[in-house]
Amino acid sequence: MLIGLNLLCITGLILVGLKVVVKHRRFWLILMGIVLIGSQGILIANVNQHWGAHIQTTQTTQSLYSLATMPGDNHVLVFRNVGSGKNQKQIYVATNKSNGKQKVMTYSDGATIQIRRNVSERAKRVKSVQRWVYDNRFAQFLFAGVMNNQQVKRTTISYRLPSNWYLMTSQQLGQAASELKQQQAALKASVTEQVKLAAQPGLAANPAALKQIKNQAMQQFVGKILAKNAVMRGTH
Repeated sequence: MLIGLNLLCITGLILVGLKVVVKHRRFWLILMGIVLIGSQGILIANVNQHWGAHIQTTQTTQSLYSLATMPGDNHVLVFRNVGSGKNQKQIYVATNKSNGKQKVMTYSDGATIQIRRNVSERAKRVKSVQRWVYDNRFAQFLFAGVMNNQQVKRTTISYRLPSNWYLMTSQQLGQAASELKQQQAALKASVTEQVKLAAQPGLAANPAALKQIKNQAMQQFVGKILAKNAVMRGTH
């Protein structure tokens, strides 16, 4: 409405300025000038200070799965640097399916990226978007034509990773995988040793308990290799 009112006032001022025959000419000039200045001020306040609007936050959560399958229930959030210096950005890659077929990629340009530890057993990607929305229908009518409604103020993407997740570049992941390949004999020996240390009557007849001990041993051994190469280490 204010944009239309501005156009009417400008048109009226032009017509009156051209000395079109109008009764009470000075009165209309002053009135249209006041309305024009006032509506311009309100429009500027809306554009700069978001008058008549408030912040609305929407949040979406996705479960994450590791792009690379690592022994011992260890997982990796992979990222790659793009650009250099102050213009350097990151691309983060994981999947939203346990079979690794559907990638979840996040480009850090225009978004705030947070990497946090999560007490949950599941890794999550939480996207939070803050938008300016008009308070009511009157505000929508008043500022019709102003492209401020639903304007994004801030986008935050938070990766919430359990203790068995590691943050690594693709190069670091390659180095860790190469080292792990070389350490296969040591890994088997470590698992065997842990099983011996945990030996107790009936363990051989309890496949679930035996599997858990082996998995914990693998997790610790592989976790050390990943932690040595990672940007963000696990907390086993």
